[in-house]
Amino acid sequence: QQQQQQQQQQQSPPQAHAPSAQPTGEGIDILPSEEEFVQLLRHSHVPSNDVKSFVKKAADQMASRTHSSRLEAAVRNLNIDEIVTQSTPSPTRPAASGASVPSQPSPLDPQLQEFAEQQQRLQRAEGLKLEGNGKFKQEKYAEAIECYQRAIALLGQHNPESLPLIKACFLNKSYCHLKLGEHEDCIKSSTRLLEMDQLDYKAKYRRGMARLELSNTQKGDVARRCLQLAVNDLRACLDGAPLNDKAYVNEKLQTGVRQLEAANSEAEEQAQRRLQDAREYQNLGKSFSKNRQWGPASQSFLDAIKSSPGDDLEENRVLRRSCSLELALCRLQLREYEECIECCTSILDEDAYRWHALAYRGQALVRAGRAAAAVTDLKLALKLAPQDKPQDTPSTDLLRSVQMALIDAQRLLSRSVPSRGSILPWKKNSQSKKDKAEEVQRAEEAPILQEARQLMDQADSQLNRERHHEATQTYQNALVKVEGVHGSAMEIRERCYVNLGMCAFKLNRLQECVEHCTTALKLMPYSGDALHWRGKARQKLNDLKFEADAIRDLGLAARLAPNVDSPNGGHR
Repeated sequence: QQQQQQQQQQQSPPQAHAPSAQPTGEGIDILPSEEEFVQLLRHSHVPSNDVKSFVKKAADQMASRTHSSRLEAAVRNLNIDEIVTQSTPSPTRPAASGASVPSQPSPLDPQLQEFAEQQQRLQRAEGLKLEGNGKFKQEKYAEAIECYQRAIALLGQHNPESLPLIKACFLNKSYCHLKLGEHEDCIKSSTRLLEMDQLDYKAKYRRGMARLELSNTQKGDVARRCLQLAVNDLRACLDGAPLNDKAYVNEKLQTGVRQLEAANSEAEEQAQRRLQDAREYQNLGKSFSKNRQWGPASQSFLDAIKSSPGDDLEENRVLRRSCSLELALCRLQLREYEECIECCTSILDEDAYRWHALAYRGQALVRAGRAAAAVTDLKLALKLAPQDKPQDTPSTDLLRSVQMALIDAQRLLSRSVPSRGSILPWKKNSQSKKDKAEEVQRAEEAPILQEARQLMDQADSQLNRERHHEATQTYQNALVKVEGVHGSAMEIRERCYVNLGMCAFKLNRLQECVEHCTTALKLMPYSGDALHWRGKARQKLNDLKFEADAIRDLGLAARLAPNVDSPNGGHR
């Protein structure tokens, strides 16, 4: 130190000696006493880096417990406001010459200031939590909830230091909601806690009890859903609960299980009663239809659909589909064509290959004057209808009606095609603008479509030479080319996906084949080629769950595309 002082005196003019009461902060190896440490933090006589190093050293010393209680108490009892506030002037330090030189406080390190503010928020939140605990003991649950909510809002972000306090506040808040009978709020608070800690068995227990109580205020499927969730929560709680709580939790769990079993049994009995009622309405409607009393029959089939259970059991779906078809026939005979079309459309949305629905909708479209749509439906109905039915059956009569309706639709369509000069004068202007816009769009899309068709022709030639990997890549390039293009691009996409499915089948990528063909069927539901290759792939998968679907796909494909297995068929 003497050598350093001599060097400093040689480099600078002589001046009053600097105070030696405080260390400089650089190269500090000796921890100051607790009084000096407190004084240092309060008045910041050294740069902020030194304060930070002192804080670190103090923390290390407290961790090693070398200074035990005195220094730890000095740090913990220090007023945080005095650390943060820099406006209070520090006491003067006497210089060697006897003159007083005031020391200027230096600003604290931002990280230290943030740490101090966080500690202050933690202290205030802890105080609010203790206040809420006191309100809870006094059974003032609403006031306790307010205290816990303020503590949670004060802490804000869930940093590791404040996380235990936030979890405790959410847990106590959920208990207060449960005491007040606010079951939905209890479920929300418990769920928030479980998002932070999935293993908290108390939160699972309180959420389970809230759902158990909430089920008593609900009815039907909602009540059963609440009971099922409550049982799940209590079972999870039982797995993580300590031994002394397992008996109590198990008792509540058994109560929930008994209530759930009773609710399921009641729901099953109610579903059976509704199914029986629906069958009675269906039989009544059939008797009315046989006597050609279409009005009462229509009402009976409608009542059967409303009475049927709403679950997804196959038996209930078959009943609803059968009643819907009968209802569509009644609407057709009552000349309620729009209602018939709507009813058949709902059936086809569920199953696009119900040829009865296509037949009824096609006849309704003919009588409603929509010949073009009617021709499409009626032709599809004739393709999908089984051809091996005996004569003089209802299906045979329906096929005759479809054939006659198709002739009427084609005749109506030929009469209704307007010539270029038959457009009304007041429509000529708007029609010409529309035609010009379509021509501009077609002109812009024509080069793209031409390139896509060339790629498809190239892929077809590769497919004929059994170069399936190259054909797959070329078809994918064609799909990329027509991305975002409308109009004729729909047919190109469908053809590419069908042939991609065929390539995948040849390469023994069966699941990929099913996916490509399903995409093609979304674009064109009555693509016989897509049905054929999807059915073949499902059949080759040799999975029982796909067996029925494979038989159905191949049966439909045989009607829609009978030549797909021929030497010249298979891809388009």
